Amino acid sequence: MARFLDRSLWWRGLYVVSVVAALAVLLMVATGLLLNHRADLGLDRAPVEHPWLRSFYGTPAVAETAPGLVHRLPTGDLAVQDGQLRLNDKVLGDCLRLIGVVEQPGQILAACSNRLILLTPEGELIRQADTLRSIPDGLSAVGRRGDEVLVRQGESTFSVNLGDLSVAPAGPDGQGQPAEAAAGGEPADVAWEQVVLDLHSGRVFGRHGPWFMDALALLFTVLALSGLVLFWRRRAP
Repeated sequence: MARFLDRSLWWRGLYVVSVVAALAVLLMVATGLLLNHRADLGLDRAPVEHPWLRSFYGTPAVAETAPGLVHRLPTGDLAVQDGQLRLNDKVLGDCLRLIGVVEQPGQILAACSNRLILLTPEGELIRQADTLRSIPDGLSAVGRRGDEVLVRQGESTFSVNLGDLSVAPAGPDGQGQPAEAAAGGEPADVAWEQVVLDLHSGRVFGRHGPWFMDALALLFTVLALSGLVLFWRRRAP
């Protein structure tokens, strides 16, 4: 009876280990494929907007795109609704997500993830530019460095020319430095590429996650080598 119970527990344990290993393999294969095609899928540009994941990475929650206060101007509230930047009921332009607003003397720059929109203090449209005019897609932050207006995409920082809304790489003082967010220095957005990379390495499961993935990798190596040994032994005369 004890022998039967021991054998039963052994097979149950083996079943659990096999299921966990199979799920880990599927996770590594899926995330590996996603990482190989991250640029084509836009994972390096698409920001994470899920509240739990943003909390996990220590980034603030994204404002809802439903009608609501984003930035108050003398003539009304600047808000994103249905993928458009609006001042009250007036549509100013397409805006996937408003990342910040910078006020300069006589003009206001509203920065969306996919577009820059320049307004008068009264909210009248001066000009706008998008990716068709060399604005980087997937902007994540906007701010000032002295009199210079900066926007950020990933690890790159660009200086904005408010005269024509053209952008150019920021000078040495801005290399690798986050643009100071207009709302008070919020951390950079996290792209889905980072989440997939952390899933692939196990870091998303905590500090012990990478060790668990390393142990699985060693287990798969042992299984592969033992399979080769058995194969060559069967072929041996």
